[in-house]
Amino acid sequence: MKIAFIVMNFPVASETFVQRDISFLESNGCNVDVYTLRKSKLELTTDVKPNFYFEYLWIYLKSLVLQLRLIFWWVYVLKNETKFIEKFKLFILVPKSLKITDHILRENYDVVHLYWGHYPSLVGLMIKRVSPKIRVSQFLGAYDLEKNLGISKKMVLSADFLWTHAKGNIAKLRQLNYPRVQDFIINYRGLDLSPLSEKKTFWPQRKYDFITVSRLIEGKGIIECLRAALELKKSGKKFRYLIVGDGPMREECFSFINKHELSDYISLLGYQPIDVVFELMGSSRYFILLSEKLGECLPNVVKEAMMHQCYILSGRSDNINELIINSDVGLIVERCEHDKIVDILQMFLEKKIRADSNLQQSVLKERFNIEETTKKYLRYWKVK
Repeated sequence: MKIAFIVMNFPVASETFVQRDISFLESNGCNVDVYTLRKSKLELTTDVKPNFYFEYLWIYLKSLVLQLRLIFWWVYVLKNETKFIEKFKLFILVPKSLKITDHILRENYDVVHLYWGHYPSLVGLMIKRVSPKIRVSQFLGAYDLEKNLGISKKMVLSADFLWTHAKGNIAKLRQLNYPRVQDFIINYRGLDLSPLSEKKTFWPQRKYDFITVSRLIEGKGIIECLRAALELKKSGKKFRYLIVGDGPMREECFSFINKHELSDYISLLGYQPIDVVFELMGSSRYFILLSEKLGECLPNVVKEAMMHQCYILSGRSDNINELIINSDVGLIVERCEHDKIVDILQMFLEKKIRADSNLQQSVLKERFNIEETTKKYLRYWKVK
């Protein structure tokens, strides 16, 4: 089966799940080509090279026919979007979207999958306008619904397959007045669960109390974690807390740790390879991610922590209750509930609450097994 993925950027560290999906599709005998709307750092699997937007613009100014196509789509995005910033971004993306569309039309793809349903919907609309018989698959996740673009709703009307990755998104689709809500198929973002079969460090022997793995950015709740750790120190508690990740808040985190003399309690490790991350998760009892970042839904890193039998303390990100199904798996808090977070961490240290590892495995296998989620895509895509 020959498949085209339309993404924003690839490969990038923040979207490793794209590569996972591609790898498992290829292991099932598929050929996957990737097209990016942004300028990619690496050469792609197609001949649509990562040139500058203005180079694409120049291509479509060479003849009257091409100019008319360019003008049509410029008018289209200006007419169908309400926010100025979205009009501007899509205006800039039109030339490259046309180039990607022209390349796809020359190929014989079985399906074109809009891996993201926001800006990539522009490519889907272009394809359907020229060749309605080409089958286009559209995904709409939490971030796509947060952006809520007019072109996304237009694409829903003509898509052959419609996907979302959480049951809770169905209610949000209705709330935002998307068409064809009844046609959306729920398929969770899958994870390679092979580490489940690996031997785990016996829970009482784990040398770290807490671990957070996250980009150090606003919305992820990192400073709230540090403030809670400071209260634990003031109460006389001894603990070891690892924070893995990098980002623009790194210096602020360092300053907080140094100012409050927390370096004996907290280690800020920066970016680490995934095998090191997994080793550290397997050596930690509790995983903390107080993220309430807009558009974040069922973070893969929480699934990975569950895979390593960490008990979870999570912020109330979108649909998180579909992953942390009850208190045997973890707890969900509001990021602003500082005192409650401190009390929970103290309870963790005093009572040594453990996760039900069998229940964690059951949730992961039932909903987030990438072998099954990949096969689900293929079952629908293979139907002619």
